[in-house]
Amino acid sequence: EAVKEQLYEMLYKYNESLGCIPLSFGRMTLPKGKEYGRILGEQPWIHVDVLTKLVVFTPTLGAKVRGKVTKVSSSNVSILVLALFNANIGREALQNSCKYNSATNTWTSIENGTEICHGQLVDFYISSFQHSSGILNMEGQIP
Repeated sequence: EAVKEQLYEMLYKYNESLGCIPLSFGRMTLPKGKEYGRILGEQPWIHVDVLTKLVVFTPTLGAKVRGKVTKVSSSNVSILVLALFNANIGREALQNSCKYNSATNTWTSIENGTEICHGQLVDFYISSFQHSSGILNMEGQIP
């Protein structure tokens, strides 16, 4: 149970050592030859190795992701990815391929007329991302 607690604490937060965000984990097993815990040095706890499979989200520059638009304004479009992570597409990135319509509060593609509006699913490319205290924020560009 203590190992599960440790794994649950890792979920939905950017993990620097893994380079990703764990979303879920599977059944845990003990590796052969390491079925027992051990005390390392003078540390006051028992170390136990476990094997499990993780489902992770690994944001990478240039990756195409899909999210739901949560806010549209003349300065940006806010998007929620996997119903968990915030992304933002700023005016500078939008102006390259879209035009803002204040009457409908939408951004419209110059190329094909597709509108970006609240509640819509949109595909975008990750242009940058940062994390602080496990919280991920992405910046994007429309394809």
